[in-house]
Amino acid sequence: TGPGPHAAVIVMPGGGYTHLVMPQEGATEAQWLADHGISAFVLEYRLAPAYVYPAPMLDASRAIRYVRSHAAELSVKPNAIGVWGFSAGGHLSGYMATIHKAGDPSAGDPIDRVSDRPDFAIISYGVLSLDLYARAGTVPLQSLIGQHPTQAAIDAVDPFKHVSADTSPCLIYSTT
Repeated sequence: TGPGPHAAVIVMPGGGYTHLVMPQEGATEAQWLADHGISAFVLEYRLAPAYVYPAPMLDASRAIRYVRSHAAELSVKPNAIGVWGFSAGGHLSGYMATIHKAGDPSAGDPIDRVSDRPDFAIISYGVLSLDLYARAGTVPLQSLIGQHPTQAAIDAVDPFKHVSADTSPCLIYSTT
């Protein structure tokens, strides 16, 4: 991609939190980003049934912090790190855009000293509000939060419930 530093995107494939649709929602997009001068990373986050909430969120947080803390050696702009997620990965991107933490300057691990807030998020057909599903009597993301989650568990993973002035700028789209 030539000399940097470059903007960077962490691509988060979909797969219902049970598998990763790697070629169609990960590798293809990463290659496209690289072809356009953007550093790309594809996140292989932990999946159900072995791992449930908050494991995928912790993996996404760590990935953002890792890229930001290693920005100089990766030739990445530390203030231009975004996420791009598809389906479950879109939900994960929306989650990170709304629920993030500043770094802890006193942390022993240098990766934990930087923020996990994405500078922008691209959300491709991700579930961003669980209210519509609750009114219909269905629970999406069961592989993430279980078949009979409490309202508190649903609210914890509902990006819409956490939108604030600190939410990352987002491009949200869905197609047919």
